[in-house]
Amino acid sequence: MELVSIIVPVYNVEKYLSECIESLINQTYKEIEIILIDDGSTDFSGKICDDYSKKDQRIKVIHKNNEGLSQTRNMGIEIAIGNYICFVDSDDIVSPRYCEILYNLLNDTNYDFSVCNTYRFIDGEKIELLNNKNLTTVISNRDYFSNQINKKTEFGVWNKLFKKQSLNNIRFKKNKLHEDVIFSADLFINLSNGVIITDSQLYYYRQRENSIVHSKSQKSCIDFIYAGRYLIKTSTDYCPELNKECLFYAINYPWSFVDNIYLQRSFFLNKNFLEDLQKLIKDYKKEYSSLVYIDKIKKNRIMLFGSSKFLYFFNVYLRLLRVYIYRILHIDPYKDGHGV
Repeated sequence: MELVSIIVPVYNVEKYLSECIESLINQTYKEIEIILIDDGSTDFSGKICDDYSKKDQRIKVIHKNNEGLSQTRNMGIEIAIGNYICFVDSDDIVSPRYCEILYNLLNDTNYDFSVCNTYRFIDGEKIELLNNKNLTTVISNRDYFSNQINKKTEFGVWNKLFKKQSLNNIRFKKNKLHEDVIFSADLFINLSNGVIITDSQLYYYRQRENSIVHSKSQKSCIDFIYAGRYLIKTSTDYCPELNKECLFYAINYPWSFVDNIYLQRSFFLNKNFLEDLQKLIKDYKKEYSSLVYIDKIKKNRIMLFGSSKFLYFFNVYLRLLRVYIYRILHIDPYKDGHGV
């Protein structure tokens, strides 16, 4: 049996961290090293890591200044000594057989990585462990990338086990959210030996309301434009037959932030995001308008948004909408730092 390195970036997750670590300690596959990287936490997360390292010699703890998820994962790859690597988010949990099943699928094969199903649950919801048939499928890297673009499977890296050698030339993009989208594109570019998949739900993904990406923060919106362009470039350079799918995903996903302008806190979308999205639509207006499987009304709205004059009026509309909402909520925008 070979060593599996489990990389766990940790940042201000004291509420969930013990549950995550316990699920790793209790793996049926025992040849593991658990690398807990404290990314400058300001709560008790670092202490929790240290306490567990005293109980289990398989746990390594690194404390560092805050740099973000990508840099932390990259550090984990450099530190890992196992021939296999997986990534677990510190507020999630995994099945006891997570490593065992993914390792057995990948060991003694030429495949680049193995993949399991993910069980998503809302924070506070009771988790029901599921009995799966453990059916396996083998597909090409191209088809797996296509499935990700078409939302048939996850972009996330946390439901996968990689051969370490497969990651020799691949790292996470620094200082970017949606880093898993870019990382997945790089996997497609660099790897070609196929992917083996099990239907077993071995990874339990906790959906928190205040998570960075889920909240549609301004940085999240802007960074997705970057990730979308990266997908389009990847398909153009390496797999032109996926151009339409990449274009659809790259434009429609960030457009949903604008389309839901009345919902949640979407009215705080900033000017940089709107300008970046408009430029993306302008750059690919001809190609996007040729897509036949998009609702015609929605396509027309997006094309209108891509016109040069529209953004000016849309920004005026946003300012008026903000003033209206602030008045309803009795908020002083300047006092609270939002501005109008």
